[in-house]
Amino acid sequence: ERSANANFFWGMNAYADVLLQCGHYEETEKLCEKMAIFPYSYICTKMGDIQKDYRHDYKTAKYYYETGYKNDKDPECCDRLGDLYKDGLGVKKNYTLAKSYYNLAVIYYTSLGMDPEDEDVLEIKKKIKEVDKLKQGLAYNNTVKEKIAKLNEVLDFSISVDDRINLSQSLLSEIFASPKAVVKTMDSTGKTIVATETAEDFMLRLATMKSNKKIVGMSYKKTNGENFKLTELTVKMK
Repeated sequence: ERSANANFFWGMNAYADVLLQCGHYEETEKLCEKMAIFPYSYICTKMGDIQKDYRHDYKTAKYYYETGYKNDKDPECCDRLGDLYKDGLGVKKNYTLAKSYYNLAVIYYTSLGMDPEDEDVLEIKKKIKEVDKLKQGLAYNNTVKEKIAKLNEVLDFSISVDDRINLSQSLLSEIFASPKAVVKTMDSTGKTIVATETAEDFMLRLATMKSNKKIVGMSYKKTNGENFKLTELTVKMK
């Protein structure tokens, strides 16, 4: 505190860290404003954290983090930017961009001489793995939604029954791992199974249905790989 009062930058910076960790956001902000005459990214990180964690002004936080990243290639600012894009704070969720910032943070930390096994670096690597899982899950969910949309095409009454049957058979091999894949149909509440049948029988039933229904996907099991096919599907008709 005495060093900070003497306007020694590193003393002010260290004292600001203590204040921030103790939750004294306004005092930290005032101290950072005094340090603003020094062109160091440390200030950007702290000012961004105040905006993000205290004021919940994510756009301003993003501005500070981007300033630290662009001016000084600051790894902490990159880490924070990754968090914003991972969690969708003030920006649209973007797992690809989040991973890019996390990777930059690791690169910048190691370029500063930090050990690759340092706790801070390992923590960011955990975030990279988390983002990969989230990104993979999003891709799977989007693909399943596309498959459900194709199944609903079979229920289009504007085309003939013969065409619907032909469409159902072409989609059978495209969507399911085999004609014997399991399809479970739930009641309107989604709590009770009213039918369990093979994918082959399910597709034929869809093609010949006369009531105006729509399929809602509920859960699924799939084969491994990027271009997966369904081994089991649970749906609800509404």
